[in-house]
Amino acid sequence: MKTTKALFKLWDKTSNIGIKPKHTFDEIKSIRLLNQVYIISLIIVFNYTVFLLLFGAPKLALLDFLVFIMSIFLLLLNKKGYYKTSSFLYIIIGGTLLALINYSYGKVGAELYIIIMIITMYYVWKKPTILLASSILLSFLFILSAYLTDVADISEKAAILRPYFYYTNMIASLSFIYILLVLFVKEYNKKNKELENTIITREKQKEQIEVLLKELSHRTKNNLQLISSILSMEAEKELPVSAKNALKDAENRILSINLLHQKLYQSKHESETFSFKEHVEDLCSHLKQLFIQKEKNIEIVSEIDDIEISIDLAIPTGLIINELITNSFKHGIITSENKTINLKIINKTASFQIYVCDNGKGIEKLKEENNKSFGYKLIYSLVRQLNAEIDFHTEKDNAISIIIPLSD
Repeated sequence: MKTTKALFKLWDKTSNIGIKPKHTFDEIKSIRLLNQVYIISLIIVFNYTVFLLLFGAPKLALLDFLVFIMSIFLLLLNKKGYYKTSSFLYIIIGGTLLALINYSYGKVGAELYIIIMIITMYYVWKKPTILLASSILLSFLFILSAYLTDVADISEKAAILRPYFYYTNMIASLSFIYILLVLFVKEYNKKNKELENTIITREKQKEQIEVLLKELSHRTKNNLQLISSILSMEAEKELPVSAKNALKDAENRILSINLLHQKLYQSKHESETFSFKEHVEDLCSHLKQLFIQKEKNIEIVSEIDDIEISIDLAIPTGLIINELITNSFKHGIITSENKTINLKIINKTASFQIYVCDNGKGIEKLKEENNKSFGYKLIYSLVRQLNAEIDFHTEKDNAISIIIPLSD
């Protein structure tokens, strides 16, 4: 039992000759197969060489010994990292030596090893052109050796050994093919097992990430609500009107960010982009509910194209829309029955346009503030951050237009 384990350990160690961390899984399989083919070849030709020497046929033993030396040389090439070069030499030198063995003994079944060579080359290269070229070369060598056998004088000892080598080569080649098939099945099962383990590991990691994201989302939501509540409580104190308004505006901005945050994580977006239309509609509805206590019959007329934007772009864009609509609610509603705020978001392929217009003085008021109010500074800061273009249309429509690129 210990001897068997030691042999399997040695087999696995020699099979891994030349394998380095940089190699891919397919490259590792190819190197292992070539090493295993060379090792089995070593064992077979070593036995033939010893037998021929004992039989008193050193000239015949020389050919098998050359195959033995070739196998060692190819293993050393694999160790140096030239496994593809070794596979070509295996076909050229190995095929030539086997053809010479056929020529020296007569037709002794060495051509059966051609199947092993072709299988090995296809497994390593996986290219039909390489397979075809290898098949043509090997076929040519064995046809040539068959022709020479018919015209050559076979030695007496070779004639005696020919039947023996024919049957032993047949058994050895079939055994070789069987071993290769077993190795293929083993490698296939190993790969499937590794893939299965990888899938299980990734599923566990995915579950852990989902739990962490839920926890992060929950804490972020609570923190934003806490900040909003603190601002609301501060605004209830006896403070100057300007201070109360500033706290209310800050609370509104926090609520806007929280609204987007909930939209993102409740919908479990797996891609890096999401539909911005639904978020803008929810934001408008939230702002209308916020200001409806002061102003009745307010109408927000929106025309929003369905645009896929990144999460990083959604937050600053949402804040810009929040500031513009809030500004129109504060300054754009005149004392008339027609209290309307128009919002358009137009998709322009490589960019999109935000267009806000009211029937009062909201946009004009924003332009007049010119770096005085926090809302104005925030809008311009976000516009610069997004490499956007801003333009006021106060002479005719009392509107503002902002064009934001969809990518840097």
